[in-house]
Amino acid sequence: MADFSEQEAKVLAALHEVNESWLTGRPDSLGNLVADGIVMMLPDFSGSIVGRQAFVEGFRDFCHNARIHTHTETDYHVDVFDGSAVASFRFDMTYERDGRRYRSTGRDLWVFEAKDAGWIGVWRTVLDTTDEPLS
Repeated sequence: MADFSEQEAKVLAALHEVNESWLTGRPDSLGNLVADGIVMMLPDFSGSIVGRQAFVEGFRDFCHNARIHTHTETDYHVDVFDGSAVASFRFDMTYERDGRRYRSTGRDLWVFEAKDAGWIGVWRTVLDTTDEPLS
């Protein structure tokens, strides 16, 4: 993270904490990392999930019903302005659900807001997603 400013690095640390929560099977800990009114736009902006409880429940469902085999993140980008930040990264993940393996790729995009001494997630979407069955 040497190429990032101190504030950008703090945003990336918050993003890393969010991802570690669900990747390590602790989706309930996401509740402390996102705003009460967080909005998650579904792929292709086909709908949204609003509120902390519904947001966490989506991750809880995934963690309960899927097993992650690989997950990599690359191409981080962060912009910080006043008390807000936009952070994104490319991901490549393979997982198993209902006895079938899938490969999912895309760009995860988050908006964070400065709160107290840290950053809290307020908006999220996933862009350019693919979710393909593996043979």
